[in-house]
Amino acid sequence: SVTGTADFTWGSGDLTLSSTTTLKPTLILTNTTDDAYGPSIELYNNRATEADDDAAGYIKFFAADDGDAKTEVARITGYIDDVTAGEEEGSLAFSVAEYDGTLTEAMRIIGTGADGRTKVGIGTSTPTYELDVASIDPQIGLVDTNGSTWYMMSQSGYFYIAESRVGEDTRMIIDDEGLFGFGGVAVPVGQLSIASGSTITLDNTTKNTISREDGYLRFGTTETYKFYHNDLLKWV
Repeated sequence: SVTGTADFTWGSGDLTLSSTTTLKPTLILTNTTDDAYGPSIELYNNRATEADDDAAGYIKFFAADDGDAKTEVARITGYIDDVTAGEEEGSLAFSVAEYDGTLTEAMRIIGTGADGRTKVGIGTSTPTYELDVASIDPQIGLVDTNGSTWYMMSQSGYFYIAESRVGEDTRMIIDDEGLFGFGGVAVPVGQLSIASGSTITLDNTTKNTISREDGYLRFGTTETYKFYHNDLLKWV
């Protein structure tokens, strides 16, 4: 062990700490001062010619593959995005190895030019909004461990809300022209498209419903008006 009250400085070369005991921490940092601050790790890039987008430091994670090759499987990187004194902006990138071992950035948290605002990008290093999800056909899943799973997806100019699976259990669809589809409509053809067999309920009674039936609109279920395509209104 290394103890003392003075700073510990390592001048050159790598400093390697190793342990032969399973699950035993290799490095423990403890703050014994009676205050609210815990121990810290500082990574400082003291470059002589500072530049935007410099890396401030890395934390890298390695493991051996089945060929006993040392492989980097994850990385956390801190960046200084703007080095302007008094206007510094930073970001934190999280990267993981993909199926072929390629290290790929999965998420980035960035500071912005406005005070008190940060942005998170999933699949993008330059988020525009507070949360950006960028990929081919990006999806967000809301997984209820006690019930159904709901999905939101953007695909080919359409926005979907679906239960369990888009395409089979689509509940709502909006296209890039603002057309809405409900009840399983595959492609909306008007400002509002409702799947055949669906009804619109105006309140909690069955008399105040609108439905499509055999080429006409049915208003209500008992004493009913039928509205035909030739603009005739008939009492039935």
